[in-house]
Amino acid sequence: MKLVGMADNYVAKFQARVSHMTLDGVDYVLKVPAAGGFDVMFDKDLKASGSAVTVPDAVKFDADNINLKEPAVVIGGDINTGMTVMIIVPATGNDGVISAYATLQVFDETAKATLAGGTITLTTADGTYTIANVSGSAIATTGCTKRLVLSDVVGNDGELYLPIVTEICGDIRDLIAKQVTTLDALVDELNNILNNINSYNGTINGWIDDYVDEYLRKYLDQINDDVTFFFNSINRRFGPFMVASNKNKGFKRLSESKSYPTELVKGDLAFHPTSKTMELIVPLARKHVAVTNVFKGSASAQGGDATCKAALKKANTDNLNKVVDGVVRKIEVNGMESGYVYEVAYSVLDFEGNISTKKYYVTIK
Repeated sequence: MKLVGMADNYVAKFQARVSHMTLDGVDYVLKVPAAGGFDVMFDKDLKASGSAVTVPDAVKFDADNINLKEPAVVIGGDINTGMTVMIIVPATGNDGVISAYATLQVFDETAKATLAGGTITLTTADGTYTIANVSGSAIATTGCTKRLVLSDVVGNDGELYLPIVTEICGDIRDLIAKQVTTLDALVDELNNILNNINSYNGTINGWIDDYVDEYLRKYLDQINDDVTFFFNSINRRFGPFMVASNKNKGFKRLSESKSYPTELVKGDLAFHPTSKTMELIVPLARKHVAVTNVFKGSASAQGGDATCKAALKKANTDNLNKVVDGVVRKIEVNGMESGYVYEVAYSVLDFEGNISTKKYYVTIK
Protein backbone atom coordinates (compact mmCIF):
# COMPACT_ATOMS: atom_id res chain seq x y z
CA MET A 1 0.00 0.00 0.00
CA LYS A 2 1.38 3.42 -0.95
CA LEU A 3 0.47 6.85 0.43
CA VAL A 4 -0.05 9.09 -2.59
CA GLY A 5 -1.44 12.27 -1.03
CA MET A 6 -3.06 13.90 1.98
CA ALA A 7 -5.70 16.63 1.89
CA ASP A 8 -5.94 19.53 4.34
CA ASN A 9 -8.62 17.71 6.33
CA TYR A 10 -6.21 14.80 6.85
CA VAL A 11 -7.97 12.41 4.53
CA ALA A 12 -5.29 10.34 2.84
CA LYS A 13 -5.54 8.60 -0.51
CA PHE A 14 -3.85 5.24 -0.78
CA GLN A 15 -3.25 3.02 -3.75
CA ALA A 16 -3.93 -0.62 -2.95
CA ARG A 17 -3.11 -3.76 -4.91
CA VAL A 18 -5.01 -6.70 -3.47
CA SER A 19 -5.21 -10.23 -4.84
CA HIS A 20 -5.44 -12.41 -1.73
CA MET A 21 -5.52 -12.18 2.04
CA THR A 22 -4.42 -14.37 4.93
CA LEU A 23 -6.63 -14.73 8.01
CA ASP A 24 -5.50 -16.83 10.97
CA GLY A 25 -2.94 -18.58 8.79
CA VAL A 26 -5.43 -19.48 6.05
CA ASP A 27 -4.98 -18.04 2.54
CA TYR A 28 -8.00 -16.68 0.66
CA VAL A 29 -8.04 -15.69 -3.01
CA LEU A 30 -10.21 -12.80 -4.15
CA LYS A 31 -12.74 -13.50 -6.90
CA VAL A 32 -11.70 -10.58 -9.09
CA PRO A 33 -13.49 -10.46 -12.48
CA ALA A 34 -11.04 -10.57 -15.38
CA ALA A 35 -13.20 -8.24 -17.49
CA GLY A 36 -13.74 -5.78 -14.64
CA GLY A 37 -17.47 -6.49 -14.30
CA PHE A 38 -19.22 -5.78 -10.98
CA ASP A 39 -22.85 -6.26 -9.93
CA VAL A 40 -24.67 -3.13 -8.74
CA MET A 41 -26.17 -3.27 -5.23
CA PHE A 42 -27.66 -0.74 -2.80
CA ASP A 43 -27.18 -0.70 0.96
CA LYS A 44 -30.29 -1.67 2.91
CA ASP A 45 -29.77 1.45 5.06
CA LEU A 46 -29.71 3.86 2.09
CA LYS A 47 -31.15 7.25 3.09
CA ALA A 48 -32.72 10.28 1.43
CA SER A 49 -32.10 13.40 3.54
CA GLY A 50 -32.01 11.15 6.60
CA SER A 51 -35.16 9.17 5.76
CA ALA A 52 -35.10 5.50 4.84
CA VAL A 53 -35.22 4.54 1.16
CA THR A 54 -37.00 1.39 0.01
CA VAL A 55 -34.56 -0.84 -1.90
CA PRO A 56 -35.71 -3.79 -4.08
CA ASP A 57 -34.76 -7.12 -2.52
CA ALA A 58 -32.94 -8.21 -5.69
CA VAL A 59 -30.33 -5.46 -5.29
CA LYS A 60 -30.39 -4.99 -1.50
CA PHE A 61 -27.04 -5.37 0.29
CA ASP A 62 -27.01 -6.32 3.98
CA ALA A 63 -23.60 -5.89 5.63
CA ASP A 64 -24.76 -8.01 8.58
CA ASN A 65 -25.60 -10.97 6.34
CA ILE A 66 -23.45 -10.84 3.21
CA ASN A 67 -24.45 -13.43 0.64
CA LEU A 68 -22.73 -12.31 -2.56
CA LYS A 69 -21.53 -14.81 -5.13
CA GLU A 70 -19.85 -12.25 -7.40
CA PRO A 71 -17.99 -8.96 -6.81
CA ALA A 72 -20.33 -6.01 -6.36
CA VAL A 73 -20.34 -2.23 -6.23
CA VAL A 74 -22.49 -1.16 -3.25
CA ILE A 75 -24.07 2.31 -3.09
CA GLY A 76 -24.70 3.63 0.43
CA GLY A 77 -24.97 6.85 2.41
CA ASP A 78 -27.58 9.49 1.57
CA ILE A 79 -28.74 9.98 -2.02
CA ASN A 80 -29.38 13.68 -1.43
CA THR A 81 -26.44 14.67 0.74
CA GLY A 82 -23.70 12.34 -0.49
CA MET A 83 -23.55 8.72 -1.61
CA THR A 84 -20.70 6.36 -0.86
CA VAL A 85 -19.34 3.68 -3.18
CA MET A 86 -17.94 0.43 -1.83
CA ILE A 87 -16.49 -2.61 -3.61
CA ILE A 88 -17.29 -5.97 -2.00
CA VAL A 89 -15.28 -8.92 -3.31
CA PRO A 90 -15.85 -12.56 -2.24
CA ALA A 91 -12.77 -14.55 -1.22
CA THR A 92 -12.41 -18.32 -1.47
CA GLY A 93 -10.29 -20.75 0.54
CA ASN A 94 -8.40 -23.77 -0.74
CA ASP A 95 -11.68 -25.63 -1.17
CA GLY A 96 -13.06 -22.97 -3.53
CA VAL A 97 -15.90 -22.09 -1.14
CA ILE A 98 -16.62 -18.41 -0.46
CA SER A 99 -15.78 -17.91 3.19
CA ALA A 100 -14.66 -14.28 3.49
CA TYR A 101 -15.17 -10.87 1.88
CA ALA A 102 -12.91 -7.92 1.17
CA THR A 103 -14.51 -4.49 1.56
CA LEU A 104 -12.91 -1.40 -0.01
CA GLN A 105 -14.12 2.21 0.09
CA VAL A 106 -13.84 3.67 -3.41
CA PHE A 107 -12.47 7.16 -3.93
CA ASP A 108 -14.55 9.56 -6.06
CA GLU A 109 -11.86 9.63 -8.76
CA THR A 110 -12.60 5.96 -9.47
CA ALA A 111 -16.39 5.83 -9.14
CA LYS A 112 -18.82 8.58 -8.10
CA ALA A 113 -22.56 8.18 -7.55
CA THR A 114 -24.82 11.21 -8.09
CA LEU A 115 -28.56 11.97 -8.14
CA ALA A 116 -30.08 14.31 -10.73
CA GLY A 117 -33.60 14.52 -12.15
CA GLY A 118 -34.76 11.47 -10.20
CA THR A 119 -31.99 9.28 -11.65
CA ILE A 120 -28.97 7.84 -9.81
CA THR A 121 -25.93 7.55 -12.05
CA LEU A 122 -22.49 6.10 -11.42
CA THR A 123 -19.58 7.68 -13.27
CA THR A 124 -16.37 5.70 -13.81
CA ALA A 125 -13.42 5.84 -16.18
CA ASP A 126 -15.43 3.54 -18.47
CA GLY A 127 -18.49 5.81 -18.73
CA THR A 128 -21.63 6.93 -16.94
CA TYR A 129 -24.25 4.33 -15.99
CA THR A 130 -27.87 4.77 -14.97
CA ILE A 131 -28.19 2.46 -11.97
CA ALA A 132 -31.54 3.44 -10.40
CA ASN A 133 -34.55 5.72 -10.66
CA VAL A 134 -35.94 7.44 -7.56
CA SER A 135 -39.66 7.69 -6.94
CA GLY A 136 -40.72 9.21 -3.64
CA SER A 137 -39.01 7.22 -0.89
CA ALA A 138 -38.15 4.23 -3.09
CA ILE A 139 -35.69 3.36 -5.82
CA ALA A 140 -36.36 1.16 -8.85
CA THR A 141 -33.72 -0.59 -10.95
CA THR A 142 -35.90 -1.97 -13.76
CA GLY A 143 -34.28 -1.16 -17.09
CA CYS A 144 -31.13 0.17 -15.40
CA THR A 145 -27.56 -1.09 -15.48
CA LYS A 146 -27.26 -4.15 -13.26
CA ARG A 147 -23.63 -4.95 -14.04
CA LEU A 148 -21.03 -2.31 -14.85
CA VAL A 149 -17.38 -2.26 -15.83
CA LEU A 150 -14.56 -0.94 -13.64
CA SER A 151 -11.64 -1.84 -15.88
CA ASP A 152 -9.28 0.60 -14.16
CA VAL A 153 -9.49 -1.24 -10.83
CA VAL A 154 -8.67 -4.74 -12.12
CA GLY A 155 -5.00 -5.59 -12.64
CA ASN A 156 -3.51 -8.10 -15.06
CA ASP A 157 -2.77 -10.60 -12.31
CA GLY A 158 -6.29 -10.95 -10.91
CA GLU A 159 -5.83 -8.16 -8.39
CA LEU A 160 -7.73 -5.04 -7.39
CA TYR A 161 -5.85 -1.82 -8.06
CA LEU A 162 -7.69 1.25 -6.92
CA PRO A 163 -7.47 4.39 -4.81
CA ILE A 164 -9.05 4.08 -1.39
CA VAL A 165 -9.58 6.78 1.21
CA THR A 166 -9.22 6.75 4.98
CA GLU A 167 -8.96 9.33 7.72
CA ILE A 168 -5.58 9.80 9.35
CA CYS A 169 -6.52 10.63 12.94
CA GLY A 170 -4.79 12.19 15.91
CA ASP A 171 -1.35 10.85 16.70
CA ILE A 172 -1.00 8.96 13.39
CA ARG A 173 -1.64 12.22 11.51
CA ASP A 174 0.93 14.08 13.62
CA LEU A 175 3.43 11.23 13.30
CA ILE A 176 3.12 11.13 9.51
CA ALA A 177 3.49 14.90 9.26
CA LYS A 178 6.61 14.86 11.46
CA GLN A 179 8.26 11.95 9.70
CA VAL A 180 7.51 13.17 6.18
CA THR A 181 8.98 16.58 7.06
CA THR A 182 12.10 14.95 8.57
CA LEU A 183 12.63 12.61 5.64
CA ASP A 184 12.11 15.39 3.09
CA ALA A 185 14.78 17.49 4.81
CA LEU A 186 17.22 14.57 4.88
CA VAL A 187 16.66 13.79 1.22
CA ASP A 188 17.15 17.44 0.25
CA GLU A 189 20.44 17.60 2.15
CA LEU A 190 21.56 14.30 0.66
CA ASN A 191 20.85 15.61 -2.85
CA ASN A 192 22.90 18.73 -2.09
CA ILE A 193 25.83 16.57 -1.05
CA LEU A 194 25.63 14.55 -4.26
CA ASN A 195 25.39 17.73 -6.34
CA ASN A 196 28.49 19.11 -4.65
CA ILE A 197 30.36 15.86 -5.33
CA ASN A 198 29.40 15.95 -9.00
CA SER A 199 30.84 19.48 -9.32
CA TYR A 200 34.30 18.42 -8.16
CA ASN A 201 35.81 17.67 -11.58
CA GLY A 202 39.32 16.28 -11.40
CA THR A 203 39.22 15.67 -7.63
CA ILE A 204 41.01 12.58 -6.46
CA ASN A 205 38.62 9.62 -6.67
CA GLY A 206 39.78 8.22 -3.36
CA TRP A 207 38.81 11.43 -1.57
CA ILE A 208 35.35 11.36 -3.19
CA ASP A 209 34.90 7.73 -2.12
CA ASP A 210 35.73 8.61 1.47
CA TYR A 211 33.38 11.59 1.36
CA VAL A 212 30.52 9.50 0.07
CA ASP A 213 31.22 6.73 2.57
CA GLU A 214 31.23 9.12 5.53
CA TYR A 215 28.32 11.41 4.74
CA LEU A 216 26.11 9.31 2.53
CA ARG A 217 26.14 6.46 5.05
CA LYS A 218 25.29 8.88 7.86
CA TYR A 219 22.19 10.18 6.11
CA LEU A 220 21.05 6.78 4.89
CA ASP A 221 21.31 5.48 8.49
CA GLN A 222 19.28 8.46 9.71
CA ILE A 223 16.58 7.82 7.10
CA ASN A 224 16.51 4.16 8.08
CA ASP A 225 16.15 5.05 11.78
CA ASP A 226 13.26 7.41 11.06
CA VAL A 227 11.45 4.91 8.85
CA THR A 228 11.91 2.15 11.46
CA PHE A 229 10.55 4.42 14.22
CA PHE A 230 7.64 5.41 12.00
CA PHE A 231 6.48 1.87 11.33
CA ASN A 232 7.13 0.64 14.86
CA SER A 233 4.97 3.51 16.13
CA ILE A 234 2.18 2.70 13.70
CA ASN A 235 2.06 -0.88 15.01
CA ARG A 236 0.70 0.50 18.28
CA ARG A 237 -2.11 2.26 16.49
CA PHE A 238 -4.07 -0.60 14.95
CA GLY A 239 -6.46 -0.94 17.89
CA PRO A 240 -10.17 -0.05 18.10
CA PHE A 241 -11.33 3.37 16.98
CA MET A 242 -14.93 4.61 16.95
CA VAL A 243 -16.72 7.75 15.77
CA ALA A 244 -20.36 8.86 15.77
CA SER A 245 -22.65 10.45 13.19
CA ASN A 246 -26.16 11.86 12.86
CA LYS A 247 -28.06 11.13 9.64
CA ASN A 248 -24.76 10.04 8.04
CA LYS A 249 -23.68 13.69 7.89
CA GLY A 250 -20.00 13.64 8.79
CA PHE A 251 -18.26 11.98 11.70
CA LYS A 252 -17.60 13.17 15.24
CA ARG A 253 -14.67 11.85 17.22
CA LEU A 254 -15.52 10.53 20.70
CA SER A 255 -13.94 11.75 23.92
CA GLU A 256 -11.89 9.39 26.10
CA SER A 257 -12.36 11.62 29.17
CA LYS A 258 -15.38 11.35 31.47
CA SER A 259 -14.93 14.98 32.49
CA TYR A 260 -15.24 16.16 28.88
CA PRO A 261 -17.76 13.87 27.14
CA THR A 262 -18.60 14.33 23.47
CA GLU A 263 -21.98 16.01 22.97
CA LEU A 264 -24.19 14.14 20.50
CA VAL A 265 -27.70 14.62 19.12
CA LYS A 266 -30.12 11.77 19.77
CA GLY A 267 -31.90 11.77 16.40
CA ASP A 268 -30.56 9.26 13.84
CA LEU A 269 -27.51 8.65 16.02
CA ALA A 270 -25.09 5.90 15.03
CA PHE A 271 -21.70 4.63 16.18
CA HIS A 272 -19.17 3.54 13.58
CA PRO A 273 -16.79 0.95 15.10
CA THR A 274 -13.61 0.43 13.09
CA SER A 275 -9.85 0.95 13.46
CA LYS A 276 -7.62 3.95 12.72
CA THR A 277 -6.68 2.31 9.44
CA MET A 278 -10.32 1.50 8.58
CA GLU A 279 -9.38 -2.20 8.98
CA LEU A 280 -7.45 -2.09 5.72
CA ILE A 281 -4.28 -3.51 7.26
CA VAL A 282 -5.54 -5.50 10.26
CA PRO A 283 -9.02 -7.04 9.68
CA LEU A 284 -11.30 -7.63 12.66
CA ALA A 285 -13.17 -10.87 13.34
CA ARG A 286 -15.74 -9.68 15.89
CA LYS A 287 -16.83 -6.38 17.46
CA HIS A 288 -18.77 -5.51 20.62
CA VAL A 289 -20.09 -2.08 21.61
CA ALA A 290 -21.90 -1.60 24.93
CA VAL A 291 -22.67 1.04 27.54
CA THR A 292 -20.74 -0.09 30.63
CA ASN A 293 -21.63 2.73 33.02
CA VAL A 294 -23.90 5.78 33.28
CA PHE A 295 -23.14 8.88 35.33
CA LYS A 296 -25.37 11.68 36.61
CA GLY A 297 -23.43 14.09 38.79
CA SER A 298 -21.73 12.03 41.49
CA ALA A 299 -24.13 9.09 41.01
CA SER A 300 -23.41 6.16 38.69
CA ALA A 301 -24.92 2.87 37.61
CA GLN A 302 -21.95 0.87 38.87
CA GLY A 303 -22.24 2.79 42.13
CA GLY A 304 -25.73 1.41 42.59
CA ASP A 305 -27.85 4.42 41.65
CA ALA A 306 -31.26 3.13 40.50
CA THR A 307 -31.86 5.93 37.97
CA CYS A 308 -28.47 5.46 36.34
CA LYS A 309 -28.91 1.67 36.29
CA ALA A 310 -32.24 2.09 34.50
CA ALA A 311 -30.60 4.45 31.97
CA LEU A 312 -27.81 1.90 31.39
CA LYS A 313 -30.31 -0.89 30.77
CA LYS A 314 -32.32 1.27 28.37
CA ALA A 315 -29.20 2.33 26.43
CA ASN A 316 -28.14 -1.29 25.88
CA THR A 317 -31.38 -2.30 24.20
CA ASP A 318 -31.73 -2.83 20.45
CA ASN A 319 -28.30 -2.82 18.80
CA LEU A 320 -25.85 -2.29 21.67
CA ASN A 321 -24.30 -4.97 23.90
CA LYS A 322 -24.27 -7.52 21.08
CA VAL A 323 -21.32 -9.33 19.51
CA VAL A 324 -21.36 -8.54 15.78
CA ASP A 325 -19.32 -9.64 12.80
CA GLY A 326 -16.15 -7.75 11.94
CA VAL A 327 -17.62 -6.35 8.72
CA VAL A 328 -20.26 -4.34 10.66
CA ARG A 329 -19.25 -0.67 10.60
CA LYS A 330 -22.44 1.04 11.72
CA ILE A 331 -24.52 0.53 14.89
CA GLU A 332 -27.66 2.62 15.32
CA VAL A 333 -28.20 4.01 18.83
CA ASN A 334 -31.70 4.75 20.11
CA GLY A 335 -31.76 4.33 23.90
CA MET A 336 -29.61 7.24 25.13
CA GLU A 337 -31.24 10.23 26.82
CA SER A 338 -30.09 13.72 27.79
CA GLY A 339 -28.94 14.43 31.34
CA TYR A 340 -26.46 11.53 31.58
CA VAL A 341 -22.86 10.81 30.72
CA TYR A 342 -22.50 7.40 29.08
CA GLU A 343 -19.39 5.26 29.24
CA VAL A 344 -19.22 3.26 25.99
CA ALA A 345 -16.78 0.36 25.67
CA TYR A 346 -15.75 -0.81 22.20
CA SER A 347 -13.98 -4.18 22.03
CA VAL A 348 -12.49 -5.95 19.02
CA LEU A 349 -11.30 -9.50 18.42
CA ASP A 350 -8.81 -10.05 15.61
CA PHE A 351 -8.22 -13.24 13.67
CA GLU A 352 -5.33 -14.25 15.93
CA GLY A 353 -7.52 -14.20 19.05
CA ASN A 354 -6.23 -10.88 20.41
CA ILE A 355 -8.78 -8.69 22.19
CA SER A 356 -8.51 -4.92 22.63
CA THR A 357 -10.93 -2.50 24.30
CA LYS A 358 -11.24 1.28 24.34
CA LYS A 359 -13.70 3.37 26.37
CA TYR A 360 -15.42 6.57 25.26
CA TYR A 361 -17.65 9.06 27.05
CA VAL A 362 -20.66 10.76 25.44
CA THR A 363 -23.66 12.80 26.48
CA ILE A 364 -26.88 13.68 24.66
CA LYS A 365 -27.78 17.33 24.08
